[in-house]
Amino acid sequence: YNSNLLIDNAFRAEFDKDRLKFYLLQAYFVKGVSYFRVAQNYGDAPIINSSLETGAQARKPVKEVLAEAEKWALMAMELPKFEDLVDMNGARITSKQYASRGAAAALLANIYAWRAALDGSKQDWEQAEAYCSKIIEGEVGYYDLVNTPDEVCSKVLLRNSVEGVWELQLDQIDN
Repeated sequence: YNSNLLIDNAFRAEFDKDRLKFYLLQAYFVKGVSYFRVAQNYGDAPIINSSLETGAQARKPVKEVLAEAEKWALMAMELPKFEDLVDMNGARITSKQYASRGAAAALLANIYAWRAALDGSKQDWEQAEAYCSKIIEGEVGYYDLVNTPDEVCSKVLLRNSVEGVWELQLDQIDN
């Protein structure tokens, strides 16, 4: 709903065009993640296209829900690489809870793999591999694996490591 609300009302915003695009791309990513998670958890589900759609909606087949996730994730591929993300003051964003091109690529890899697992589509498996390769080869940002299990505990699990692609950060206020 919040992504739809932002998208529906973007024309009202008084940001410069580049900043508005950044917020819209974040909303596109969230819609992609949301529909992907709905498809994973529930399968068939309604697809809501506007913040004004508040009534009951018919469920769509899981493949349509995944296609909706794919549509938004592909649009989110216009996001900058993580290392190029900046806030509205031009300062570098260091939290991986903001979507980036790498996060969108990882989302697409997951969508394609999930869809391929449903029906064995060779094309979807190839797409999943292609998006994973974009991450591994550094095309969508700089990511790297740590070298030891100790580093997983001492670096990766503490957030914002070179291994993390996208992370939700919760604090005590979020509870």
